[in-house]
Amino acid sequence: QGEVDQALKVAQTIKNKQYKAVALTQAGAVEEALEVAQTWELSEKTETLGLIADALGRIGQFDQALNLAQSLPKSSFQGFTLFKIVHSLVGEERWDQALQVTQLIQDDYSQENVGREIPLGTPISDLRSDALLMIVINLEHKGKLDQAWEIAQLLNGSNRSIAWESIAVEFAKVGKFEQALDIARNTAGESDDMEIAIEFAKVGQFEKALDVARNTVDEFDDSQIAVELFRVGNYDQALGIAQSVDNGSYREEIFTSFAKNLTSSGQIEKALQLTQQVHPSEKDWILGGVAQELVLVDLYHGLRVFRTLSGQESQRTLAQKMATNLTRDSQLENALKLAEIASQEL
Repeated sequence: QGEVDQALKVAQTIKNKQYKAVALTQAGAVEEALEVAQTWELSEKTETLGLIADALGRIGQFDQALNLAQSLPKSSFQGFTLFKIVHSLVGEERWDQALQVTQLIQDDYSQENVGREIPLGTPISDLRSDALLMIVINLEHKGKLDQAWEIAQLLNGSNRSIAWESIAVEFAKVGKFEQALDIARNTAGESDDMEIAIEFAKVGQFEKALDVARNTVDEFDDSQIAVELFRVGNYDQALGIAQSVDNGSYREEIFTSFAKNLTSSGQIEKALQLTQQVHPSEKDWILGGVAQELVLVDLYHGLRVFRTLSGQESQRTLAQKMATNLTRDSQLENALKLAEIASQEL
């Protein structure tokens, strides 16, 4: 707040040497901070100098921060210090300079680490890749998708999948469907691009959504697309996908989601009709989904559905879920009524 002299006085009273060095740096007394660092030996000195470099970055003294970081012994700790400077540059939206600093971070410090005492807690690998990913994600958040995509192509491994999927989702959100689809096809089989598919489905790009969903690593993808199709009113296509799902547990979840969607929008009879389109063993699960939604708007109608369940164990489990939902919805009186009725009947 401009009280530099006061800040400096406070910094000078700190007993912990490392905290003091950082505080002195933040108060503008960099030379005094460096003198404090010199009182340490070996890794403690290196760590303190790294903390000063980080503090310089956080107060916007980037040139000085970078010079100090580069003077550190070449090791993963130097890379970690450079990474933190990148973080500060990103915070200031100095994208080009941040990218330049990432080029100073080595891909692998294993040889340089040999025979050195590396401060505890220092990340050992992927520092350069993590720094690039940080730049990409922050560019996305600022809406600079083309710039983010250009840098994302420098990545590999898991960070590549994370960045590419994230950018594709953002491209889909702003209507750049072909770019999003190209990225999804390039990551097919190596990442779960379900979020991209869902973004396509939300804006009516159903064929593209299914194209992406069926080329991902997650067998549950088609069911998630079905739920999204149903939510936006494309019932026939959604039901067709749901009925083609082989896994019974997944199919139950899809139809339950359909039923809840219909119930919450007041289409109760249509929700109940869904139970005629599933295997008898799945019927109770779907009825339970209807009852859980219905009880929130009509306790006794919900109880009528509850009583249609075939077994006591199914009813007991559903009663607990319904009571929980009512309690979370601040309908404590109805939750207690339901508990009393259910306990009498069970």
